[in-house]
Amino acid sequence: MGIAPDPKLVDLAWKLFREVSGRPGVEGAAFIGALARNMYAAPRATDDVDIAVVLQDAAAYESVVQGLKRLGYYLKNETGEPGGEYPSLAQFDGPVHLDLLIAHTEFEKQAIRKRQVFGDGDESLSAVSPEDLVVYKLLRCWEQDKADIEAVVRAKGDSIDWELVQRFAGEFGFGERAVWAASWRSELSRSRSYERRWAAS
Repeated sequence: MGIAPDPKLVDLAWKLFREVSGRPGVEGAAFIGALARNMYAAPRATDDVDIAVVLQDAAAYESVVQGLKRLGYYLKNETGEPGGEYPSLAQFDGPVHLDLLIAHTEFEKQAIRKRQVFGDGDESLSAVSPEDLVVYKLLRCWEQDKADIEAVVRAKGDSIDWELVQRFAGEFGFGERAVWAASWRSELSRSRSYERRWAAS
């Protein structure tokens, strides 16, 4: 597993993660999107970085923005509730495109709390868990998202918390998508069972 096949993107992703996660008032950060997917399955190419964060307050958001500006990024767009302390999504352009998702919902906050850490010390990176990544991918559920879900389920299906997937999928109103995702687990189980029988024959 790895962050991405492109060494240049890997270097940029490391710098972005260290910058964002190390700013004052950032209570947690984790890769989502393709970079998180690549932590669990054979890496695929991507041309952007997606990081989810939990922030203490609006000052933390401003600190992140200023830190990113010093790295050569500029704020392109913000999306969120009018009058909110900070947006739910901030998009930056620079050496690479960055989508910064700022946790507001219970799902987003728990995904950061239970993030999985890869590496040690200053060299560590974090990604949301396989089941939380599945939920993130189900939210949009484009063709690439479906392919990513399949890859993650094939790699980590036995360890995915499907009750959590069903719970949040139901709350977000797309429970039928969770049923579809879980079908890959059943397909994988049947395939592995066949392979074991074939090897034993």
